[in-house]
Order: sequence, then structure tokens, then C-alpha cells
Amino acid sequence: MPAELQDQLRGRLLATGFAQFEEHSEWLRREGFSISKSAIHRYATAHATAIMAQQRTDSSLSLVESRIRCLEIASSLAPSTTADLMRDAEELLKWVYRP
Repeated sequence: MPAELQDQLRGRLLATGFAQFEEHSEWLRREGFSISKSAIHRYATAHATAIMAQQRTDSSLSLVESRIRCLEIASSLAPSTTADLMRDAEELLKWVYRP
């Protein structure tokens, strides 16, 4: 199975709480791969921790990227001291991640 499809399967497993294996099997069949729900269950069981860890890593990278981007924006708006830039960047970050 291509890496892109494996990534999509991992995302689907996360989205369904590592359940609905029959639906995943049907989806893979539509994509051209005949993989049983039992095989998907075994894969999910064996790799659940790694899949969840990757999701956390991806989320952390997004936060780092967001922080850097906010710092870039703050510096382009009003160049000032490092402390001022950090404060402004943090304010932008709060705005980005507000509920």
C-alpha cells in the first residue's frame, strides 16, 4: 500500500477512535486494496501508540511553526526590542489559538 494511503488510514483510525474496521476495509477496497477488517484491527492494535505519538508530534510542529510565524509577523509590524517582539508574538499566538 502506498505511503499516502497508509497516512490516510492512520488518520481514519484516529478519527474513529481505532474502531469501524469494516468501514476502513470497504474504503481500502474502493481504493484498490483488499485488506480484511481483521488485518486492519491487528495493524491498529500493533501501531496505535505510534500513530497517536505521530499525531502529537504533528500538532507540536504546528505549534512551533505558528510561534515562528507570529514572531515574523510581529517583527514586520513594528520593529522594536526583543522583549516587545516576544510579547507581541505571544499576543498574536493567543489570537490564533483562542477558542
